[in-house]
Amino acid sequence: MDSRTTPGGIVVEVHQSIALSREAREALDHGVPLAIKTELVWLTAGSGDEVARESRSFEIRYLPLSNRYQLTSSPPMEVKTFPRLRHLVAEISAVDFTLNSENPPAGPSEIKVRSFIEKKNMPPPMRLPALFSSQWHHDSGWQVWPAGNRAST
Repeated sequence: MDSRTTPGGIVVEVHQSIALSREAREALDHGVPLAIKTELVWLTAGSGDEVARESRSFEIRYLPLSNRYQLTSSPPMEVKTFPRLRHLVAEISAVDFTLNSENPPAGPSEIKVRSFIEKKNMPPPMRLPALFSSQWHHDSGWQVWPAGNRAST
């Protein structure tokens, strides 16, 4: 993760490694869209008070007629296609966030980030297996880093 603070906020680039299980890849190849969400929270160090929160959502689909993978991301809304799943995964390996705050912390702050498959967005027949199978545990858990140095104006 790279971050730098600005007078009214913070700019963060999250580097993530997405590894789908065999079951998730098979479901994708059989028409089940996968929704991946990356959440970022800016906190005051020590107290844990939330300064700002942002998220990015990605939906991955396999397009069998064109033998390509489609990535829809928001915000901002974008749709791209890729010849291989690994190319699509490389596209979302770096996610940019800009967090603005009316009251940025004067002292040290930290960033928490996590990525996970949104199981609630899966088609109903897949929700139950995804909720209970260990092969569908695609959640990085919260990772915490100190925020970047305050930039001069």
